[in-house]
Amino acid sequence: MNTHKLLACIFLVSISISGSSSQFTFGDRVTFQGATGPSNPGYRLISRDPRDIKYFLFHRRLDPDAFIELHLGDTSFFNSSTFRRDRPVKFLIHGFNNNGTGTRFPIDTKNAYLENSEHNVIVVDWGKLSTPAVPRRSQADVFYPVVVDNVPMVGENIAKFILFLLDNGMISSLSQVHIIGFSLGAHVSGYAGAYIRQKRQATVSRITGLDPAGPMFSRVPDDGRLDRTDAEFVGRQSGLSLTILDPLECPFSMRRVMNVIHSSRLGLYDDIGHVDFYPNGGRYQFNCIKLSDYDNPFQTFRSFARSLSNAVGSCGHARAPEYFTYSIRQGPEKVLACKCLSWRDYLTACKSTCSDKTTFGEYCPPTARGKYFLEINIRDGDR
Repeated sequence: MNTHKLLACIFLVSISISGSSSQFTFGDRVTFQGATGPSNPGYRLISRDPRDIKYFLFHRRLDPDAFIELHLGDTSFFNSSTFRRDRPVKFLIHGFNNNGTGTRFPIDTKNAYLENSEHNVIVVDWGKLSTPAVPRRSQADVFYPVVVDNVPMVGENIAKFILFLLDNGMISSLSQVHIIGFSLGAHVSGYAGAYIRQKRQATVSRITGLDPAGPMFSRVPDDGRLDRTDAEFVGRQSGLSLTILDPLECPFSMRRVMNVIHSSRLGLYDDIGHVDFYPNGGRYQFNCIKLSDYDNPFQTFRSFARSLSNAVGSCGHARAPEYFTYSIRQGPEKVLACKCLSWRDYLTACKSTCSDKTTFGEYCPPTARGKYFLEINIRDGDR
């Protein structure tokens, strides 16, 4: 089974489990064999309560480090002059074992947006649902499936928050909304977009996935099949892993854009967006120690989680948000990528003869489509 396929499509309707009549929709829980129940300590140390999902509004009219906490269903902030109803809204969603206030992503990315324009930047902090209450980095493989199990719920909550803004006139259209997710946060972004499409038959303007996490989000097996008519995805229980989504089967004909930046072997490597960027080939990054070249680095989520908990292993993974943040600060048409067949093609021929270039990252035009490569090596002072 090919184990490198990925991410939540922005028009996912439901998930069905192969060999079962059970239909999972966005109100249901998705669970993983061998990962759930009282035998897994993660369910005692990681929150499952959507009330622990926090929304922090940042705006350049405030101190860069100051924020206003927003609450789903609370309209008291509507009269605040801080939220600009006529400006784009950027949602930043962190990943596994992170939070919204103490890690480089989303903080650096938030700062870059505030430096450049009067965006409404909303940092989604789901740290209590993505990190054990008692840090146990050596047991990341125990907690990872529990956090994955929280992903649909977090995505649904974010979607409800976006619709809450829309229904109360805080945004005039979903075209104002851009969701940016890193690692597991990329999958959260996909679920949020999918929920909105299911409920309103409309989509947000853009989703950007920054090195989306691979394990437990692999391609469905050959006996599973997407019905393009109703955008239903089919998964199957297999050991400790439940393959959930196969975006390669998504009909990307809609005008809304999904961009993906691939930067490490910890993330998915296949072309799953309208535009897929592969900086430095998408596997290894400058100044990062290479992970061992497993025959199949995603054989189990265990190897991924252990690598992710190691600073060496996460180096390339963390480059995706760094490159994206860099693109925000550089501006339009400053960081260019070339449309090529592969990294080898880029190095041997395409780079020197490239006739199809596009802006990398934040300012990628909505008309761009395909696979793009670039060489990039940013210094600490540029990040």
